[in-house]
Amino acid sequence: MGKVLNGEVEAKFSEKKVRRVAFLVYASAVIALYFWNPAVSAPRRLIVFHTNDIHGRVSSAPSSGGGEWVGGFPVLAAFLAEQSRPYLLLDAGDFYQGTPEGNLTRGDAAVDGMNAVGYDAAAVGNHEFDDGVENLARLAGAAEFPLLCANVTDRRAPSRLAALRPWVLKEVDGVKVGVFGLISRRTSEMVFAKNVADLTFADEAAAARRAVEELRRQGADIVIALSHLGYEQADKPPAAEESAADDQTLALSVDGIDLIVGGHSHTPLFAGRRVGKTWVVQAGTGLRWIGRVILSWDGRTKKIVGVRSRLIPLDRDRWGEEPNVAALMRYYREAASRTLGRDLEEVVGTLQEPLKRNYRGESSSGDWHADVLRAFAGADVAAMSGAPEVGWANRIGLPVVSVTVVTNPCTGIDGAV
Repeated sequence: MGKVLNGEVEAKFSEKKVRRVAFLVYASAVIALYFWNPAVSAPRRLIVFHTNDIHGRVSSAPSSGGGEWVGGFPVLAAFLAEQSRPYLLLDAGDFYQGTPEGNLTRGDAAVDGMNAVGYDAAAVGNHEFDDGVENLARLAGAAEFPLLCANVTDRRAPSRLAALRPWVLKEVDGVKVGVFGLISRRTSEMVFAKNVADLTFADEAAAARRAVEELRRQGADIVIALSHLGYEQADKPPAAEESAADDQTLALSVDGIDLIVGGHSHTPLFAGRRVGKTWVVQAGTGLRWIGRVILSWDGRTKKIVGVRSRLIPLDRDRWGEEPNVAALMRYYREAASRTLGRDLEEVVGTLQEPLKRNYRGESSSGDWHADVLRAFAGADVAAMSGAPEVGWANRIGLPVVSVTVVTNPCTGIDGAV
């Protein structure tokens, strides 16, 4: 009797042992599958290419040193043709004002170029308002990518800005990426008053917090800000203020932004800067460079575990030009030449050295521009604020800025300084 009982006890013990071993094997298999699943264990790479402040530079131009030709959408298209997909291509604003092709078409040449190379999103910069709200709405309708601005509203007719979006959510290789746009609240001070008379440019930090909150709520794994605030502004407000006057202040004052793709200050950040928990990048101006950021995202922790960034020169000799995009940009260049009555590629003079700008004092560029204005208006005195920097040699490298000339006769005490 006892042996039978002992046999029953031994059988029950063995059965429990088998179940326990089976459970451990199953659990081990599940854990192994989890950690060996490439979709879970290996960090995913999100590649972001970024530009800013293209300023109508739709075709190549001589570099500031007068040597190689750089930039332009045909070169950018050729560069992208050699890159592996998927990736995001983003711009941080001010894409059309600054060349005959950009100004005379009121942005059409730039938007057509951006469509041709396949931008995924772009921010609105202050110069996008240079031809008025209606023109900006027209460009937004023509763009095959969303134009983003999370902190502008129209008090008179909200429908005029309906084509703009505050943010967009995109999925890239299984990673959900939220992108939103910001513009400086001081834009109304940078643009002719009539062009922004009914617009309100809201506090940047508050708008950014709303955008981050909404994008995270929609499931964004990574949040990117397309910022047209500038990397660092000398006249930024004290840190105690709510407003974010530049990208560094924005990074420190708003949680949840993984990457700030900046613009406005034309700063070439050859390596990204980490400010607090946020990475900040910017790619100079005029499509001289394209920025590349590689974000490594861990699917288990839902966090970015690595960031690499650099600026890549868009050298025409190195990358060549994509023929179809080159033909499109040649059409706009020839159209601008006909409008102006002169070939834009004609050499009209050679500088011995670049004309430099200085926003806070006298400069060679400011002196030259003021002399031109004085001669044009037949005035005794001319003043020029913030004249652009002029590069070397060929007129195709000369920035073009729309200027309204106002003359005012002064007599007697009115003319005293």
